[in-house]
Amino acid sequence: MPMRLVTVLNKAASRDSNPPKPLCDRFATMDGQWQSFPMVPNLVQSVGTGTYFGRVKIEGKTFRESLETDVFTKAKLRLPDFIKAKQKQFTRPVVGTFAEARGFYEADLTADHTLKASGKLYRRKCIQSLLISWPKLDALAMKTYGHLRRGHSAAMAQKVTFSFSNR
Repeated sequence: MPMRLVTVLNKAASRDSNPPKPLCDRFATMDGQWQSFPMVPNLVQSVGTGTYFGRVKIEGKTFRESLETDVFTKAKLRLPDFIKAKQKQFTRPVVGTFAEARGFYEADLTADHTLKASGKLYRRKCIQSLLISWPKLDALAMKTYGHLRRGHSAAMAQKVTFSFSNR
């Protein structure tokens, strides 16, 4: 047998006896209980059970819940629903009127010690100019404010002085 053929056969035999480490072991946690997937953020798998979990961090708190499957493709499909459900739990609905929100803002403004008196006075004048130019603003629900603001801002642009605009 020629020497070259023996070398090739030996290399093939050594590859079969010592296979490369599988990719999944590279992304296991230090304790070996969880496996992550770099191409699919927020998806982890329990190594012991094979069950996939969604992991998301909201307002500094980490949530991990089962996606109730041990199939990778099903877990990828269920992951966005899990993330949306968790984010929806933490979004606070906007309720109340503009007057209530203005009251909270003015209380925060009064308590803010980082602002100078002239800065506080400027903000209060801006609030007063808003209330003068838009008399029904205090009675509006906060949910409807964004829709009405678009139409109102174009109409009121000519009436507001430059000292109270963002130009």
